[in-house]
Amino acid sequence: MATRNYDGSISMPADEFAAYQRKAAVNDFVEPIFNNKDLNHEARQLIKKHYPDVDQGAWDSEQRLKAEIAALKKEREDEKKAVQDKAEVEMWAKRKADAQKKYGLSEEEMGKVEQIMKDEKIYSYEEAALLKSQREPKPIEATMNSHYWNHDKQDGFKDIAADPEKWGFNTLFKDVSRLQQKQKMQEF
Repeated sequence: MATRNYDGSISMPADEFAAYQRKAAVNDFVEPIFNNKDLNHEARQLIKKHYPDVDQGAWDSEQRLKAEIAALKKEREDEKKAVQDKAEVEMWAKRKADAQKKYGLSEEEMGKVEQIMKDEKIYSYEEAALLKSQREPKPIEATMNSHYWNHDKQDGFKDIAADPEKWGFNTLFKDVSRLQQKQKMQEF
């Protein structure tokens, strides 16, 4: 134990003095590292790694805050990426449905279209469906009555067949009215 002498000096046992000198040497060695802005963070990380329960005050709080900010940032980026991924999936599904409807393809045939897209490195359902339809055209369905005109299935046939004179009068009346309207517009 250190004792104070009458003249104001301090005296202590040799082993205590040696321990004091070691602490002073360590302090002289460590203090410049902690005062250097570039090395301070690394030194504190090493201390945290070796002594995980030691509270380093503001530095610990700063690290927790940085970790929380990084987690929130990652969460926001993940949400943004999920929205973008969903929009992209919906876009491709719409393109697939449009091509399927336009070319009248079944789900099985769309599987072949997707295989063409992979094999030929085509990035469009439209172009791959067109290529498939050219490679494998649909057979024409033969019917026994294909030589008939099918005039009874055309628009307006039922009106003509029901009352031909009335249909003719209405058609002429509409044409004359349209012609008169056109002349009025030209005069104006």
